[in-house]
Amino acid sequence: MLVYFVVDKGGLKKTMSIFKNAGKVLNRKFTTFLIVIGISAIGAYNFSFVLVKANALGVDQATVPLVYAILNVATVVAGLPAGLLADRIGKDKVLIGAFGLFALSTVASILTTSGVVLAFGIAFIYGLYLGTSDTVKRAVIPFLTAGELKGTAYALYYLLLGACSLVANFLFGALWDQVSSTAAFSYSLVTSLAAVVGLTVLTFSWGKTRSAVSVAN
Repeated sequence: MLVYFVVDKGGLKKTMSIFKNAGKVLNRKFTTFLIVIGISAIGAYNFSFVLVKANALGVDQATVPLVYAILNVATVVAGLPAGLLADRIGKDKVLIGAFGLFALSTVASILTTSGVVLAFGIAFIYGLYLGTSDTVKRAVIPFLTAGELKGTAYALYYLLLGACSLVANFLFGALWDQVSSTAAFSYSLVTSLAAVVGLTVLTFSWGKTRSAVSVAN
């Protein structure tokens, strides 16, 4: 019976260590990056809503899996070019482009009321967004945190994404059910455009910092 009253001091120390590391890893650059990612994520609807929209645009139930397949193909295809482009012109710039793809697919979902071909097009663009965004966001983190704190940085990043995703899909679904699909997509469009603006400002700020360091050296 005594086993139930034993405190695992080693586990407690590890937990406290994680909280201490979280405080260390949240430097100015990483914190502002997380804020921008949070703004984007809190309006980023799940792929399932793309499939529901495709059905509403005229894609029959039997063909919806094909829409999902196209979405996945686009996601896979986008990954490698996105990584190569990020190395060439900068990860922040490519991430702005990814948010732009999300905004484009969202605008198309707002404006389109029918059309099977358009449904496939929206799914393809959304897939490009997923492949680009997922690849580049993870690649940015190592450049914003110290080497020994990268594990904690990724933990905070995924914690934020998970929490925001839960809120985003709840709000998106509620708006879709209680108001309209247009209202739901409009909400996501606003958050994605806000993320584009935020990341653009952040990119400009990082560029000035890099220039100042270069001059100093």
